[in-house]
Amino acid sequence: MNHEPLTIMCAAAVCADLLRLRDTLEKLYGESARVEAHHSGEGLCHALEAHLACGDLVPVVVVDCRLADGTGADALVDLADRDASGATRKVLILADDETAETDRILAKVALDGVLTRPWTIHELRTTVERLVDEYLREVDPEADRRFAAFTMGPTGSTERDAQRTGGDLLQRFDEQVRRDRAKQRSFLEDRDLRDNEVEQAMIDEMERVLGYPPRKRLPAGSLILTEGESIDGITVVLDGEVRLFREVDGREIVFHHLTAGRIIGLMSLAQSRPAVFNVEAETEVTVMPVTLEQLDSALRASPSLSAHFVSVLVRSLARRNLRSIEQQLQIREFATSRIKESERLAVVGQLAAGVAHELNNPLQGIVAYSHLLLEKHAEDGRHRSSLEKIVAQADRCIAIVRALLDFSRPTAPKKQSSDVNSLLTDCIELVEEQALFLNIAIDRDLEPTLPLVMVDPSQIQQVFVNLIINAAEAMDGDGRLEITTRHMDSEVEIEFTDSGPGINPEDLDRVFDPFFSTKEAGHGTGLGLAISYGIVREHGGRITAASEEVAGATFVVRLPITVDRPWSNNMEQE
Repeated sequence: MNHEPLTIMCAAAVCADLLRLRDTLEKLYGESARVEAHHSGEGLCHALEAHLACGDLVPVVVVDCRLADGTGADALVDLADRDASGATRKVLILADDETAETDRILAKVALDGVLTRPWTIHELRTTVERLVDEYLREVDPEADRRFAAFTMGPTGSTERDAQRTGGDLLQRFDEQVRRDRAKQRSFLEDRDLRDNEVEQAMIDEMERVLGYPPRKRLPAGSLILTEGESIDGITVVLDGEVRLFREVDGREIVFHHLTAGRIIGLMSLAQSRPAVFNVEAETEVTVMPVTLEQLDSALRASPSLSAHFVSVLVRSLARRNLRSIEQQLQIREFATSRIKESERLAVVGQLAAGVAHELNNPLQGIVAYSHLLLEKHAEDGRHRSSLEKIVAQADRCIAIVRALLDFSRPTAPKKQSSDVNSLLTDCIELVEEQALFLNIAIDRDLEPTLPLVMVDPSQIQQVFVNLIINAAEAMDGDGRLEITTRHMDSEVEIEFTDSGPGINPEDLDRVFDPFFSTKEAGHGTGLGLAISYGIVREHGGRITAASEEVAGATFVVRLPITVDRPWSNNMEQE
């Protein structure tokens, strides 16, 4: 076999296009190949004829559709006539509006590759590497692996560089051979291939059968697939990164990137259902759209593609099932830990209730006698200050004990149809005259047509007052509190957002735990939010906390709507 360097030829009319073609190929393959550039189709054809007459190896000719003396399609037809063996591979470069040239040339000569302008280095290299490999196997089935330095060589490699990296090149060449053989494997023979290798084998075979469909270059942020959209084909991601996500209850849930792999829409297409998530380009990506008709045609034409198609589907389903099992195990582990924690807290609650009950009677006596002493020494300035402190601390002890008893033995709520806006207004009027609220602005954004809810007004007001006072204390009596109500599907949502320092991320999961408090010692029992949580849950609702660093905290109470008739103060007045 001739061991002279290979010759790769290219042609384009526009100087910038021709220079880019030539420079790209030279940088990719260095001294492993000669690169010849031509402006005209006639010059290209004469040069190819001369090379073939001398026995030179010309594996690939890359021709732009725009040439100085005609079209690339005409030049390729002429080339085919001059290449009696038909071994030289032919690649045509065209723009989206020149696709008619492809149909015209296919009627006269077989194309081995099509690139869409603007092409990428990756696309050019992938196409040329594949065609050179096919060419070498055809002209000499025993082609030695020395030509791996051409088909897989490093950018701008010299002979010394090729020798230094020879081991790596041969290894990469073997991987390429393995991928080529994978094109003819059955479903069961795919078992020893990695997931990405099976995907790549499917993509390679699909491209070969379909004649290398045009690609699209999409900028970052482009939406490739929309949730709920009907699927009429697949999209192959050739390079770049994408992310999968969907909207659930107003929140964005991001899926693991392996959920879809590089073939977007395959699972939904196989199950004849709309897209179940959105797919967005995180970086600039190159994609290859394949319609349902194209895919069906390719599957019928290639048994190997059908085998790879089944392999990719089965592996995708297996990955999803495995992740689902892992998630279920995590949920079960979390639920088990919460049950154990609840049991521990139940025991603590019972003990606390017993202690509170035993303390309640003597405390009531202390409070009563303290008040009597305070009345008796009303004019005694020397003892009055001390007695006031005793009364205040005794009253505080009574409040703590009462809170413990309420927490350990909650009473059943007495529910009635109630207007949340009215309950909130009463709570705000109750607290806003207190000294703590003198420098706090309370902004109200109350939806006027909220539906009624079935709640115990006093218990829900206890929750509201607790959240309002907690917000005021978090802002240290100076800031802004925003209270918002809105109708969300089957719930009424009440949101409290303060301008305080926020809650530490490590404390967010504990704010509703009994006896947990972020306040200074002696300034909180740690039961307020725990009791509020229990009240809301008793009403079939939810209460959540969120916080951003130095951006305040937000507590949201959601109560179910159990009364169909909408009602508000404004409507009643009308």
